[in-house]
Amino acid sequence: MVGTVLALCCRLLPCPKNAVLPVESVPRFLLRSLAVADNAFLLVWFANFSLWDLVVYLGLERMSAGARVAWMYARLAVYPLGFICQTATIWLTVLVAASRCLAVTLTNHKEFIAPKSQL
Repeated sequence: MVGTVLALCCRLLPCPKNAVLPVESVPRFLLRSLAVADNAFLLVWFANFSLWDLVVYLGLERMSAGARVAWMYARLAVYPLGFICQTATIWLTVLVAASRCLAVTLTNHKEFIAPKSQL
């Protein structure tokens, strides 16, 4: 989690003045999104699977019936978010790979993809 927070902080730094924004903005956006999705996934995973173990370890599992029901409803609401965040992380990784693959393989076709009049 520390690594993804650091990656997000590095990606939030401003672009250099001499960078070509249309070329640089897509990878920066994808990597920022990937860092956010990774952090969300880790937080949801912690809430779903590690928080209850911490409660048991501290001996707080003998809580009131209302607190147990609240925990069940909270977990019921948060559990699908783990799969949503996991899917977002997977597909953002695929998008980063596809973007970089296109950038490497089609370097000679820049004018065809984005004419200078559109930049």
